[in-house]
Formats: sequence, C-alpha cells, structure tokens
Amino acid sequence: MLAEINCSRTSVNSSMAEEHYHKQSHDLWQVLVLGSTTFSAMLEAQYSHKFHFISASASPLPLHQFLTAHHYEPSSFPALLSLGAYPDVTADILQLLPSLSLIVTNSTGIDHIDLLECRRRGVQVANAGTVFSEDVADVAVGLLIDVTRKLSAADRYMRTTLRPAGSWYFPLGSKLGAKRVGLVGLGSIGRKLQRGLRPLVASYYTTLGIKSLWFHTPFTPVFWTLQLQAMHLLFAVH
Repeated sequence: MLAEINCSRTSVNSSMAEEHYHKQSHDLWQVLVLGSTTFSAMLEAQYSHKFHFISASASPLPLHQFLTAHHYEPSSFPALLSLGAYPDVTADILQLLPSLSLIVTNSTGIDHIDLLECRRRGVQVANAGTVFSEDVADVAVGLLIDVTRKLSAADRYMRTTLRPAGSWYFPLGSKLGAKRVGLVGLGSIGRKLQRGLRPLVASYYTTLGIKSLWFHTPFTPVFWTLQLQAMHLLFAVH
C-alpha cells in the first residue's frame, strides 16, 4: 500500500514538473534551430532560461512535416538559428514561417540565406561578422609555412616510409620569404592575412601591371586562381 502511494506521488510530481516545464517554455521566445544538433545543445545548455530552442535537424522529416508532426504552430517562431551545413534558408522556408523577424547564422558567409526574400519580408539577418577572421588568417599563414617548408609532408614520410638506416632522403623545403603570394579576395579575412604575410613574403607585379603584393578586382576567384597558377605563385582563395 505504501509503495502504491509513493508511486502515485512520484507520478503526480512528474506530471507537475512536466506541466511547469511546458508553462515556462510557452513564456519564452521560441527559436527554430536548423543545423548542427551539437552546437544547438551547447546553446540550449547556456540560454534555455531565455529561449525555447526547437531543433528540427534532429528529425529526418522535412521542416513542414516536422512542425505538423510535433504540433508546432509555424507562426509561433519569431527567430530562426542557422547552424553549420544545413540546407539553404530558402524562400519556401521563409514562407512557412510567417512571423519570422530574425535569422541568426554562426557562419561569416550568408550565401545560404535568401536575402532578397528576407528584405521583402522585413526579416533581419545577423552573421558571425569578423569574429573568425583573425583565426582563419592565422591558419592560412601556418598552412603557407607548412607547404613551403614541407613540414607535414616530411612528417608523413618519416612515419610511413620504411628504409634502411642511412638511406633516408627527403627534399628540403624553401623559405616563405622567397615566395610571391597572391590573394584572391580582400575581404575581412584577406586584409588580416595581408597584414600577417607582409613581413614574410616578397612582392611581385600583378597581372594588372601594378607592383603590389595584393590585388582586388571584380574578376571571379576561378579566373584569378588560373592566373596565379600560370605565374607560379603561392595563392590563397577565401
């Protein structure tokens, strides 16, 4: 009898806790999350007291079916969080969420978002801006040093090549300072990379006839990549 009473109390407490959770959730802004469930879990752990995150990426269903299956009202989402390599935020998705007023993406690029449709609907878009620019530029400088000095290649050679003692041979790398480097794109990352490489590399004449280490033109990255390859330059595309 006592066990039954305890079970009954446990059930009541559980129901009350669940009801309290749902009440709290309804009091919070509902944020629809598209993309990385790992990153979404990190955000939920830190900001669940401010927002009610609903991750559609955890389900294999298309977005409209996901909302219907879980009884979510599409008009109840004022904000959308786009994380990682989720499919594009298209006009169809925007049309599905009539109350949407804000899209936040953790990427620097916003090519995956239909900006024209966002502008037409008055939806604001926020991205990572220049948060990662310095880190990406640092990695690019490191990779250029790695390529010219053949650090990774030499490491692989030492670890995988079996040879008799005394017969080891691996071609030496070269100085980065003796190289000419071209940058395709002088956006936020390109400018930081420019400052990082300036004391390390040599200058050269660009295909435009301007003596400079850097150039920025309306031509496509593919065009300049081919030009740089023809000039036997190290180059960075970003």
